[in-house]
Amino acid sequence: MILDRFGDPIKIEKKSLTTEMATYTTATGTGYDILPDPDPVLLQRGDDAEVLDALAADDQVTMAMQLRRRKVTNKGNYDYMPGQPDKGVQPSNKANMLCRDLTMDLSGIKLKNVFNAILAANFYGYSVIELYWAVDGSRLKLAGMEEKPREWFGFDDAGQLFFYENGQKTPVPFGKFLVARHEPTYKNPYGLRLLSRCLWPVAFKRAGVEWCMKFLERFGMPWQVAKAPASFDAAKRASLAASLASMVQDAVAVLPQGSEHEIVRADGGKGAGGFLEFLNFWNASISKVLSCQTQSSEITGSTGTYASSKTHYEVLEDVATADEMLVCDAMNDLGGIYARLNGSVEYPPVFSFTEAEDHLSQSELDKNRYAVGVRFTKPHFERQGLKTDEFELVEEPAGGTADPGTKSKSNSDTGKAPDSSKASGSGNSSEFAAPRFTREQQALEDLTDKTFTDTGQGVEGFQKTLLACVGRAKGFDDLIQALTEAFPKADMGQFEDILAQAMLAAEMFGKYRIIEEGK
Repeated sequence: MILDRFGDPIKIEKKSLTTEMATYTTATGTGYDILPDPDPVLLQRGDDAEVLDALAADDQVTMAMQLRRRKVTNKGNYDYMPGQPDKGVQPSNKANMLCRDLTMDLSGIKLKNVFNAILAANFYGYSVIELYWAVDGSRLKLAGMEEKPREWFGFDDAGQLFFYENGQKTPVPFGKFLVARHEPTYKNPYGLRLLSRCLWPVAFKRAGVEWCMKFLERFGMPWQVAKAPASFDAAKRASLAASLASMVQDAVAVLPQGSEHEIVRADGGKGAGGFLEFLNFWNASISKVLSCQTQSSEITGSTGTYASSKTHYEVLEDVATADEMLVCDAMNDLGGIYARLNGSVEYPPVFSFTEAEDHLSQSELDKNRYAVGVRFTKPHFERQGLKTDEFELVEEPAGGTADPGTKSKSNSDTGKAPDSSKASGSGNSSEFAAPRFTREQQALEDLTDKTFTDTGQGVEGFQKTLLACVGRAKGFDDLIQALTEAFPKADMGQFEDILAQAMLAAEMFGKYRIIEEGK
């Protein structure tokens, strides 16, 4: 027995739990077999969905639709993978065969057209694709896929697709049609139509263009205005007007003495600038509805800041991700239909898009991991597409910091004697052997080398001169004097800034090592 929070028993009716209670019929009492299209814009205008096809003739609508579609259709990295019961579990042989058969069938079908048909659901609410099957031995082969007009279909009060056959409602058989819908709800199985939200912007835009054309025709051209003396009678005035009329064609006129002539623009010289702003406003409205942003399609006036452009681009990427999910859902439905029609009880193939490998980012990631002590093995690079005969891993010298995959040669390999002058700072000292640095010591050496480079004079002559001054100096004052003589035009303020940065980096590294040793 189940009790409520007051300790009273709760009566459970299993029959009511296992049946649907809130349906369109029980809520409205209408008993419709065909669910009316609830699109608010179309209902307000008294139109049906066929009017949306005319909107695609607008240039801004066409551009926004193509922009959004091509963010998905231009991606060539997609594939079916065999279905598996859980992540990490290898799919069965039958699941592999099912996936292979479906992939082979689709190789003869232009999938870009199929993707375009699926993505049309964003603009028209839903799209219907008929599937053509052919018997191939013991299985049904997918022979073709073709989009069909949406007005031939509808949805009943249970949200199920049906076909208008000779004006009569006919249920569609399982596996005959693939349906893609954009954000459907129980109340609106027809989906959210973005094009219907563009109906008023397109209408206002077209009216504005028509009005603008009439304005330019009447007032856009300059007016020829002449001031006739008061002594002119009607005949002379008519002759003057005729001279001005001919001037429109020939730009030449002979005017009577005493008359004045000027060219006047009715719009004050602004032309159709105001109307262009009007049209651009509605173009931007259309872009916002269809692609959720404007800067990838509208460049009017100020182009905006880099941050604003980046935000608009990220929004467009989010929209493209949602469209990819719409395609994946439809193609996964196809995988399920394919499995059931062929009597398979295996997990159906799974469709997905994959991002192209970013080798530059992977290289930077490997380099950063190497810097903190990670050492890779051959399988790591083989998974990135390298063949075993294309590379070799060379062990680094003890305490070395060679980059991953870089072969370091020791003095014994090259046959050269150790260069002790770089270690001692003197060209004639031979008491220091080539040091074997630890990783921490080598990091400090790298910091020193970088400091020399940052001075802007990181050439060998500068380094030798500096080390020679250090070698000759008997004390700190002697060193300052020697440096002043060796570099009389040096900007000591720049040296001080670089030295401060180097000391800060060394201090932070020292604190890091103390924390690491404490661990």
